[in-house]
Amino acid sequence: MSSLPTTTKAVIIKSPGIAAVESVPLPSLRPEYILHVEFPILAHPGIRVGCDYVGNVVKIGSKVTKDFEIGDRIAGFAHGSNQSQHEDGAWGEYIVVKGDVQIKVPDGVPDEEAATWGITVSTVAQGLYQTLELPLPSTVTPSSSTPRGTIFIYGGSTATGIGGIAFAKASNYRVITTSSPRNFSYLKSIGADEVLDYRSATLGADVRALAGGKLARAWDCVSEGPSPPACAAALSPAEPDCRMAALLPGADGAGIREANPQRGGGRGGRGAADFPASEEEDHAYGKMFWEREARPLLEAGKVRLATPIVNRDGKKGLEGAIHGMRELKEGRVSAGKLVYTLP
Repeated sequence: MSSLPTTTKAVIIKSPGIAAVESVPLPSLRPEYILHVEFPILAHPGIRVGCDYVGNVVKIGSKVTKDFEIGDRIAGFAHGSNQSQHEDGAWGEYIVVKGDVQIKVPDGVPDEEAATWGITVSTVAQGLYQTLELPLPSTVTPSSSTPRGTIFIYGGSTATGIGGIAFAKASNYRVITTSSPRNFSYLKSIGADEVLDYRSATLGADVRALAGGKLARAWDCVSEGPSPPACAAALSPAEPDCRMAALLPGADGAGIREANPQRGGGRGGRGAADFPASEEEDHAYGKMFWEREARPLLEAGKVRLATPIVNRDGKKGLEGAIHGMRELKEGRVSAGKLVYTLP
């Protein structure tokens, strides 16, 4: 490969609520990272944005242990909007990602599909499996038809909710979820057993009834407004090991305890601020999950994630990604994931 450029274009934070495409220095390659060129929040000025990507490896850090080679097509997760390392972020022509939690894209999988995997798979790994401790898909007996349990996933038509449904079914769980009525048929087509209107005033009680009073797992893929109390209300006080997880910090507050005093609490997500590295836990778990659990299921088509919505409204490239952020902010995206291709 020819020598690399010294600058690249990327989406960066300019000020609160404002992002722009700018020329920036090529990201530095840290020992455990991979530098690659792509195919297709906290407001600290200069932070690079974005988490999902697909691209080709152009340089490999000295401490990457997976057997990547220059030119490999890979996908996975970048730490966008990272206050500690402003160079991290997936929306750029050249980006860096932590090598051992990425995977080679299986032959035959389109770039646009692989570009939707990153944050969904990583979040599912932490939410459904590390926190809620669902049994891993690889432990399911193929001939077993009896569900191992029931899980309530609030926000089934979000990209993360769709991924949660797919992996929960791969773990042989019965899935109750929510969406607006226009997405009921779609969510049932991808495996949801029951879909309820997220606006229902009796949602928590309705979910508990559908679960026969035995709901012990809830995953909140919205984590705002009525979703945390609804998830808490759905959990069954009689179950000895109830757990709830949420994508955003603070979703285990007074609203949950009020909705279900016996089951208040849970684990929220992580923000973009500094927090200690967890090599022995989160990194090791992510490495295992991507390679042993996610990749075989994705390669075999046994897990299908959110449908790519490619270059929506004719927008492309990094400017298209900024347009997509506005679409998300205004609540115009559901039952799919926006993908923008680079020229």
